[in-house]
Amino acid sequence: MMPSDPVSQVGIGGQPANPDAELATLRQSVANLRMLMQLTVIALVVVVASVNVFLFHQVRLLRRQAGDMQSASLGMAKAVGEYETNTVPLMERFIADLKKFADRDPSFAQVLAKYPLSAQKTTNAPAGTNPPAPTTKTSPAKTAPGTKTGTGR
Repeated sequence: MMPSDPVSQVGIGGQPANPDAELATLRQSVANLRMLMQLTVIALVVVVASVNVFLFHQVRLLRRQAGDMQSASLGMAKAVGEYETNTVPLMERFIADLKKFADRDPSFAQVLAKYPLSAQKTTNAPAGTNPPAPTTKTSPAKTAPGTKTGTGR
């Protein structure tokens, strides 16, 4: 395309030796540049189209996941509501029954005294908000061999 020695093509006074050959070379260079530009634009269009297709698939995937998460959160809200309306009253009724039974049976009252149920209100608060009640370990009372303790067994 380009001549190997541009000085040999220049004639006297800096004018090209063959103006028709120079013009043909320039036309060929412009045609090559035009073709390269067109290929670059085509490649750019292909890349942009590929990115758009990829982003379209990502948006579809995210919308599907958002719908799944929304239905899961609705299911969890339903389960929490069912817990609060069905299970909590049952637990509170059971605790009240335990306290009534402990009022009638002193041995069970000792067992129930180990578990502080008096001021508990069942909520769906996180577990770390209410610190657990301190537990004290009591050692069994030493008795003489052959004597019975007050356990009733």
